[in-house]
Formats: sequence, structure tokens, C-alpha cells
Amino acid sequence: MWRGAMAALIAFELLCAIGVVRVSLQFTWLGLIITAAAGWAIVETVGLGYRKQKGHPLPASIWAIVFFGLAMDASGDILQLYGRFLWWDRAVHVSVSAIACFTLFLVVNAFWIDGFRFAMLMRRGRMKLSLLLAAAGTMALGAVYEIEEYTEDRLFGTNRLGPGVDTADDLFLNLVGVAAAVAIILIHFVLTRKRHVVE
Repeated sequence: MWRGAMAALIAFELLCAIGVVRVSLQFTWLGLIITAAAGWAIVETVGLGYRKQKGHPLPASIWAIVFFGLAMDASGDILQLYGRFLWWDRAVHVSVSAIACFTLFLVVNAFWIDGFRFAMLMRRGRMKLSLLLAAAGTMALGAVYEIEEYTEDRLFGTNRLGPGVDTADDLFLNLVGVAAAVAIILIHFVLTRKRHVVE
């Protein structure tokens, strides 16, 4: 279902980009297509690894979370919410970063972390390492997104980067989203913690 929704979103963006469907846009279809395609590719790659490791598909909730983030970005561009409401861009960066960090934490904690064989990895150590990898991965993805905007502006003369401090603001808001996700996960851990040795 969610894979189909993501495919439909990308198909719609492609049709708009080539002029089959006429929809005005605040920025560029190329930017939306690259973002959606990259999101899909990442989830598919993770899903393949998850199936290989666990023997069953990636949970549908992961697909839903990623689609929600992509849909927020696309709707802001298509409905021109970025220009109409200053808070929309900030809300998207904070919420999508929090979603990405939480999703990466779930994925890393579910199966990638098993590759680390340290005696110290009780539940607390496992969680901290998963949080570190998820937070770093989310900030890296945010930086790559800003680089994509810069590259698109240089190649096509667009203005996706926005005014002078927009990139710095975006990266800071990504950090706020990551910090919020980490705080929520830590609070949940404190409220429900139990001591279990991983190995």
C-alpha cells in the first residue's frame, strides 16, 4: 500500500515535470523528484537488508512514516505553503528530521546493531549506539539535501537555497528535530527501562 502511494507520488511529480499535468510550483519538480526517489531508494535498500536479516518485510509503518515526510515536503511546494507561511518550512524541517531520526533508530536497533559484538552492549549501550548512528545519519541526510538544493540552483538558476541564512536555519532546525526525537526515545526508555543483556 505505502509503496504504491510513494510510486503514485513520484509518478504525479514526473507527469507534472514533463507538462502532462499542469500544476504551478513554488520551486522545482526536479527537486521534489530527486527527494522522493532518494527516499524510496533508501527504504527499498533498508527493506532488502531487513528481509535478509529477519526473514520478513520491513514493517509498513516505516513506509508510512517516510511517505508522510515526503508528502509534507511536496504539499508545501505544490500548495506554495513555503512562501505563504514562514513557519511551514521550519515545521517541515523539524518534523521530517524527527521522523527520519526515529525511523533510522528503529531500523538500526532492529538489525544493524547486531553486527556490533561488544560485551558492554546491554540494552542501555545498544540504545545509545543506535541513537548516535540515527542522529548522525539524519544530520548527514539533511546536509546532503542542502547540497542538492545548492547544486540545483547552480545548474538551473533556481532559488531553492533561499535567502542568505536559510541553509544555516535549515540545518539548525534539522538538529532541533533530531534532538526532539532523541529526547522522546530517552524519556520512553527511562519510563519503561528493563535490564536485558543483548548477548
